[in-house]
Amino acid sequence: MILHIKGLAIDLKLGVTEQERSVAQRICLDLQCKLPEAAGEHDNLSTTLDYHDLSIQLRHYFETQEICLIEYLAIQFKAWWQAHHANIPVHFLIRKYHPNPLIEESQIEDAYAWHNA
Repeated sequence: MILHIKGLAIDLKLGVTEQERSVAQRICLDLQCKLPEAAGEHDNLSTTLDYHDLSIQLRHYFETQEICLIEYLAIQFKAWWQAHHANIPVHFLIRKYHPNPLIEESQIEDAYAWHNA
């Protein structure tokens, strides 16, 4: 079984210059994780990941960061994931949108993906 969280919008202090980090910027997180085999065997939340709780954990993690580079953010998130969910394989994509409101939100400025099996 695969748990998908797609398009989780999170605002955090991210950017190379102090000016960039002075205002929260939006990132978008897509995450897929392979749940343990026992996740679907019983109608019991304790055998799986609660996607709502996981979304709250992810928001809290990212919103408390103040980082210059999205690549470094991804490396830090990878370490956080391994510390909290080491037994659950994950694939994630972090996208940072252009901060200029005149540019369509669909214009991605930077992205970073990682996969462990």
